[in-house]
Amino acid sequence: YEMLRSLVGSEMCIRDRNRIYTIKQGDTLQSIADQLQINVDDIIEFHNRHSNTFITEYRPNLFGVDKIILPADLSEFRRRHNPNRLNLLYGDITLSCKDIVIDEATELQMRGQDLIQAQTIQRFSVKQDEKDGHAISIIDCKEIIKRQISPQYKPLADTVSFLGQPLNHLVLGINPNGEIAKIVNQEEIYERWNNLKQTKEAQILLTDNVIGENISQAMDTDYSQTLKVVKETLRYRLLCPDFWGDQTLDEIRYRETDLTLSSNFFSSHKIRFTLKETFSRADETNGIIVTQEYSSMKEMQKELLGVYNSSLNDYLQTPLDYGMNIKCTFHISGTPLCIQDCHCHLQEKLNDMAVFTNEIHIKYNH
Repeated sequence: YEMLRSLVGSEMCIRDRNRIYTIKQGDTLQSIADQLQINVDDIIEFHNRHSNTFITEYRPNLFGVDKIILPADLSEFRRRHNPNRLNLLYGDITLSCKDIVIDEATELQMRGQDLIQAQTIQRFSVKQDEKDGHAISIIDCKEIIKRQISPQYKPLADTVSFLGQPLNHLVLGINPNGEIAKIVNQEEIYERWNNLKQTKEAQILLTDNVIGENISQAMDTDYSQTLKVVKETLRYRLLCPDFWGDQTLDEIRYRETDLTLSSNFFSSHKIRFTLKETFSRADETNGIIVTQEYSSMKEMQKELLGVYNSSLNDYLQTPLDYGMNIKCTFHISGTPLCIQDCHCHLQEKLNDMAVFTNEIHIKYNH
């Protein structure tokens, strides 16, 4: 407001809920629009709606017009009429897709040695619906196409895959801003998990002296709080991204996020993130490119230092330089807006001697 006062001086006063701009010699609609950082068409439309005098773009010198009616809150008016502003609600972007392919590659290197190399390619479907005032996404895992796993990692990978089965069918309730609000079929998931635990294969794993107790305790906790599992699982966040709401193209936005991921080095710790987000036009398709960059919060370095010194310091013999960074790029086509694909790169490292990477490519075959 102070900036606007300095621009127009005493030539503008506020009456009721509108501003009255008094025309000065030499004023044109374009010069007024430039001063106030408002589009000419928006000035004309607002004035004609709130005044008995009528102006058009064909009267650039405003002959015979001594006042222009403008909105009282120019900053809000400017924001709402910004040609680069997007207001994306859940229903504005088509997620429904019968065939979504997730290609995920994982690698862990310590002291230059490959300890884990794995690739999983899965097919999903997503259906959009509405229920109980929430937008609904129904996610189904259809099949695992292929799996390539280094021999030393295979037992653990098979265990994780087996225990993760209850999450292969999700009904997510989503708020208008895109945030996952609830798991509609949470009771069903917990019941499936309890039934799964009774199978012969699960009993063999759960009674293992080394990993059984930890897995059982962790899974019992997680599957009774399925919403927590989904919010802490990057894959489902990518299937139902949370970038809805007011956005401005080519403007960098920093915001809080509720994403917390398990550390690949410190299993008992959850890594917290800050989020940098940008939207830009994809000229060749008249679509949108959304970039989300997650960076682990700085205090995580201090929090993990004690664990590192007691467990890995002797092995790696280098100082801790911890960080987890994730960069996700969504490509969204033009009209109607449909997610076409998403590329995501995750890197977690203790230092240059211990690095974990995860590459995820999601293709929506509309």
